Amino acid sequence: MSNHSDGREQAFSREDRAQFTRLISEVKVINDNIAQIAVALDQLTQATLKLRDQAAATEAQLAGFRPQFEAMKVHTDSFPHALREARRFDVANQKMIQDLLARVREIELRMGIAAPASETDAGMKAGLREEPVVSSTNGSA
Repeated sequence: MSNHSDGREQAFSREDRAQFTRLISEVKVINDNIAQIAVALDQLTQATLKLRDQAAATEAQLAGFRPQFEAMKVHTDSFPHALREARRFDVANQKMIQDLLARVREIELRMGIAAPASETDAGMKAGLREEPVVSSTNGSA
């Protein structure tokens, strides 16, 4: 019987050895996979830290520009208002000049200095427009 039990032990141990060898190879594969994952995670961590540093550096650089951006925004927002005011001023000036020309003509007629209207108008209106320029940006003058 001892012969029979020795054969069983040898057969059993061969199966155990084969299973043990498979388990060892599977553990080695798992260890290799874990090592690869660890390397990938390390690279990811380094890339994340570099991106954080770049973001902090960019934020510091932009901090100097923020007041300028805000000032540009204020000027950009007030530009249409400035254009409207300039148009109003231009219209008011043209009306004042036309009124002045009318008064000069009236005085000339009273004094009997009847200069031809074309000479008076040409001399006084040099460089002036008859009608104000109306911008199409907002439709109001």
